[in-house]
Amino acid sequence: MTKVIEICDLSFSYGSKKILHKINLNIEINSFTTLMGSSGCGKSLLTFLLRGILPYDGQIKILNEDVSNINYDSLKAGIVCLNENFDNEIFVNTVKEELLSAAAFSSANKEDIIKIVNKLKIKKILSYNPHQLSGGEKQLVALARAMLIKPKILILDNALCMLDGINRSNALSMLKRWQKQGLTIINITNNAEDILISDRLILVDGGNIVLDGNPKQVLNDELPFYKAKVSLPFVVALSHKLKYYQVVSKIELNHIRLVRNLWK
Repeated sequence: MTKVIEICDLSFSYGSKKILHKINLNIEINSFTTLMGSSGCGKSLLTFLLRGILPYDGQIKILNEDVSNINYDSLKAGIVCLNENFDNEIFVNTVKEELLSAAAFSSANKEDIIKIVNKLKIKKILSYNPHQLSGGEKQLVALARAMLIKPKILILDNALCMLDGINRSNALSMLKRWQKQGLTIINITNNAEDILISDRLILVDGGNIVLDGNPKQVLNDELPFYKAKVSLPFVVALSHKLKYYQVVSKIELNHIRLVRNLWK
């Protein structure tokens, strides 16, 4: 598969403290990668390095170009990063204006705006001032704006953390659909349940990648998660307990399959 992000021997230090230690990582096109780790492990730092905001040792290539040589405006056209806090990026008076300004940045048209507004269920807040929205509503608007820009790569840094269960599930379902249409997604999150819709899970601990692979494989070993102080998805944690007591024979990533195994 084609690599859209290539990271080679990436290191970063804050003063005398080493945060990242020679990270080597490739992200494939049209993939959905979940990146997890405890607070301070360096996972969010990657978003700044990928945008060329901070100096680093090593090499980062995005879409075959070295980040250190890419003009920031051209980089923004290919990669969009959403953070937890949307307030610092709001410069208009209404949600509708926010979406129109994003559409003007790309080839998005009125039909694209209507489609995304309906899918994310934000029609009722189009006339609202973005600063007056709840945290979850702001995150939905930020996601809608990002998709109207039509990036090749979308990085979410805890960008869905304020959504309630229904809205979060709906947003993740939409992301999976956009992935199938060609979007590459990196989801940096503290929500273990996000792992279950990913193609790949990367676990970071102490500035190092300690686990990297398909969730169906890497979730079979719970020890790295405990060491990194990262929670497992509920159904996986329950599967491990049931397997320990020999109630089930394998780890399940789906609660329906787990229930069926219990009734066998």
